[in-house]
Amino acid sequence: MNIYVIGTRGVPGLQGGVEKHCEQLYPLLVEKGCAVTVFARTPYFCKEKRLTQWRGIELRYLWTIRQKHLEAIIHSFLAVFVSIIRKPDIVCIHNIGPAIWSPLLKLFGIKTVLTYHSANYEHQKWGAVAKKVLRFAEWVSVRCTDGIICVSQDTQRRISDKYPDKKIDAIPNGVAVCEMIQPPESILERYGLNRKQFVLVVGRFTPEKGIYDILCAFEGLKENSYKLVIVGESDYDCKYSRKIKDKARNISHVILTGMLSHEDLIPLYATAALFVIPSYNEGFPLVLLEALVNGCPVLASEVLKDKGIPLRDYRYFHTGDIAHLTEKMAELLRQDIDSSESVRYKDFVRSHFDWNDIAEKTVRFYHEVASGQ
Repeated sequence: MNIYVIGTRGVPGLQGGVEKHCEQLYPLLVEKGCAVTVFARTPYFCKEKRLTQWRGIELRYLWTIRQKHLEAIIHSFLAVFVSIIRKPDIVCIHNIGPAIWSPLLKLFGIKTVLTYHSANYEHQKWGAVAKKVLRFAEWVSVRCTDGIICVSQDTQRRISDKYPDKKIDAIPNGVAVCEMIQPPESILERYGLNRKQFVLVVGRFTPEKGIYDILCAFEGLKENSYKLVIVGESDYDCKYSRKIKDKARNISHVILTGMLSHEDLIPLYATAALFVIPSYNEGFPLVLLEALVNGCPVLASEVLKDKGIPLRDYRYFHTGDIAHLTEKMAELLRQDIDSSESVRYKDFVRSHFDWNDIAEKTVRFYHEVASGQ
């Protein structure tokens, strides 16, 4: 089966949930006999470092402008144009924005699967016009694609209720269980950290990720001997990212690392006192799975409920409520995670979110769509 992939910035090594998803999934589909081509965006890869293949995936670089509102829509249009000429068996489009061009694929009889990660029009970073365009993109793409994969069950329920006649399946993100390839001390020494003496946050500097909220909540902790480590950065220089950096500079014990490799993140997950997800909106966060499988205690906003991960109720705080976030952090920092609870989370994640199982379900779905089932 020949598969073209649209809607990601590219692989490997880029920040973002869609990028991590593609980086883990598509090499496994290659192992299952698929020919996979991923369309990457040229602004994210300097010319001399562009790979033609990576782990069996063919990488095809297409130009786009690096601008928040136009980048994805221009790149996906060019990728759709190439797909119409080359006629693969399946085009997989990640997220509703890039899928706005799916009517063109339908017009030329090319089977298309939408992987629905999140309702992007709910993200705070978009203005009123962009949100209307994204809602229209959802309306168009759901009607014109031949099948939809939702990465969470709550998204599947919502889409199925709106479009009951559509072929829809819930296939979640997975987690790569990796051995630590470096002693934790090397990364801890780099940032002046001690085991179980820091709070960890991983995410892009965009409003829906709630990074500014965690800074405010951390500032409100009394008798605070912990450090706050924020891993991530902004895709674009914007008012919100500058606001985060200015706030971080004015709070002691806050460390902004920028983007880190998975190899550097593993020891941070394994040694953090607490991992916090302060998001206002999430599809299905890979970082939550990564934290749990590495035994890290977790505190998450309530938008993470009903995502298929049964955290105990005391591990949630009210979304957007900074005072409650401060209170819950203080509460959980006073106690380490119970060893039986940690093992239970690890076992659950490994059994329900294994990438090999997810790849098998995905390729089966692709085959059903390609054959018209």
